[in-house]
Amino acid sequence: MASTHIKCARELNLHAVKPPIYNSGYWDFSPEEAAQLVGGTIYLHETKGKRSYFGGTVLSYEVVEVPEKANAKRIMFRIHSTAEAKNKEWRGTNHVRAWTGGILP
Repeated sequence: MASTHIKCARELNLHAVKPPIYNSGYWDFSPEEAAQLVGGTIYLHETKGKRSYFGGTVLSYEVVEVPEKANAKRIMFRIHSTAEAKNKEWRGTNHVRAWTGGILP
């Protein structure tokens, strides 16, 4: 299954549906990239140098409009939080401006 690491300030863009289920968005992934992540794992990091503070299995995704931006569409993931997805090192793209590690096999 595919996975990705995302740089995300703690609790930003993370909303409890009914723990352990959370929505996380609004991410600038294409629908094709998001579809690859269903069944895979997302890891959220405060910085690329810190281990993940949250993560889990991607249950689904949805293309949504960003409330603060007119006509901006982004991806929102529904995630089942797992302990195994916490405390993981950043993997993937690691240049200064990278906000995601990309889609990893």
